[in-house]
Amino acid sequence: MRPTSHTAEKAREAEVIEGKKTTQTLLLIDGDATSSARISEMFENHHVACVTCSSLADATTMLQQEQPLDAALVDLTLPNGDGIEAIRMARKTRPDLPCIVLSARSDIPSVVLAMKAGAVDYLTKPCRTSTLLSTITRAIDDQRHKTHTSHASAQRRSRWQSAAMRQAMMDARDAAKTCSPVMLVGPAGSGKKSIAQWIHRKSSRTNQCFITIDASHIPQTRVEQELFGKSLTNQNDSTRAHVTPKIQACMGGTLYIENLQCLSTKAQAELLEWIKQNQSASAEKSCRLITSVVADIQHLQPNARAGQLRPDLWYAASVYRVNVPGLAQRSQDIPRLCENIVSHICATHHIRVPGITRKAMELLCDYSWPGNIGELHSVLEHAITHSDDRLIGPSDLAHLNKIQIKQPSESPNQDSGIESIEALTRTSLINALEACQGNRRRAAKRLKVSLRTIYNMINRYGLPKKQPLKRPKIPASS
Repeated sequence: MRPTSHTAEKAREAEVIEGKKTTQTLLLIDGDATSSARISEMFENHHVACVTCSSLADATTMLQQEQPLDAALVDLTLPNGDGIEAIRMARKTRPDLPCIVLSARSDIPSVVLAMKAGAVDYLTKPCRTSTLLSTITRAIDDQRHKTHTSHASAQRRSRWQSAAMRQAMMDARDAAKTCSPVMLVGPAGSGKKSIAQWIHRKSSRTNQCFITIDASHIPQTRVEQELFGKSLTNQNDSTRAHVTPKIQACMGGTLYIENLQCLSTKAQAELLEWIKQNQSASAEKSCRLITSVVADIQHLQPNARAGQLRPDLWYAASVYRVNVPGLAQRSQDIPRLCENIVSHICATHHIRVPGITRKAMELLCDYSWPGNIGELHSVLEHAITHSDDRLIGPSDLAHLNKIQIKQPSESPNQDSGIESIEALTRTSLINALEACQGNRRRAAKRLKVSLRTIYNMINRYGLPKKQPLKRPKIPASS
């Protein structure tokens, strides 16, 4: 018999007519049709929609579907199965679903088995309506409170201030719960490898190996040998028998392939075939695949060439996709990143951790960072070794190539009458905005800075925000 939800549909229709909204949906797993109908009618009178299943197979099918459920009421006696198995299946497929047992069994071993399987409460038949309703309501409320508290705690623990990075970590957290292939998409140097390692640590394979291979830094023949134990482009390579393939060495663990688009067409075809075969293998005999690319899906071509990715490989390898933002999209995280990087650099070089002035931090946050985290690390290491007073200031960041800090001894530009770097910056901004007809985004590209920097500079120099900007006329020198 297929799982039925006619009672749930009937309750929803009645509530739509009354202008109400169903807030609770109960999965009722009971092999006794009479008992099931009586309980469904009782809950319907209290505005709780019921989805009924009469066997373990029906319950398994329902639990694997995407229909929202608030709680499960399980009888231990089921046709062709046992209620304990239904509870275990519910805990496996829906860990947040509270399960309550309602059974005629009252022996201690059954209670112990049910609680060990994951039941939150145990009731015996016959049971009072008030007791059953209060138990179900309390279990739902407790689970919602636990979920809300867990989510709030995760938000408090999050060290990322930018919305783009918080979304990336939420996607990574979802990916860590499964064994499906994950693809990390983002610019070079954005920290994709660190996120891949984080996914591995949070997954069920955390105690197994994590192996990395970069397809862009080594010759294609060597990549093929390391991945598959053979050269796909040179079948006569005598060394292929002596190489242990990474895929085989990583069974039970995680294999991370950086710059997947750099694989040869033959290697991409071989990897695609392996992904299809790996899907049906058990966890112990399979390898978790995480890949990264610097291109997005619009760069895919039907016929892959060097530096391109096959569309079918893209879809197979991106069951879970995590978009990793560059520093230009997460400037709010730069202060925290600076704190971590500076601490790491000082610990490596055995020097005291310096401070960073407010002006210096503004320069770091306003810079566009085309090299992302790698460039930030290089800039901070230079600033730490360049600073003499254990305090990083704007003069220690002069090689950012955004604004070159001049020494006081340098003579000002007499032709234009500019007497300070601030005036030079203001004039450059006005020139760029005039050339771009007031378009802030085009001006940002022209000056090679972020759009946020343009708006910060407009506010800093008190320039109009909406009206077209006109360059002030400089009187001719006498």
